Amino acid sequence: LQARKLSEAQVERLYLEGVAFYTRGEYQLAMANWQKVLEIDKGHEKSSRNLDKAQRKLQQLKEKAQ
Repeated sequence: LQARKLSEAQVERLYLEGVAFYTRGEYQLAMANWQKVLEIDKGHEKSSRNLDKAQRKLQQLKEKAQ
């Protein structure tokens, strides 16, 4: 039970750090955090959704740079 609480707290911390990275435009770091969340909790929908969003954002930036 305590390990479960620990992993829930860890998931929330990693998720929120990912949001902070994304907000600052640090998309790679955000994606890394959300991938870690999904390794712990495969069903974490917000991380999955935000990971897709960050990947699309990076793709848009690459296309603009060309």
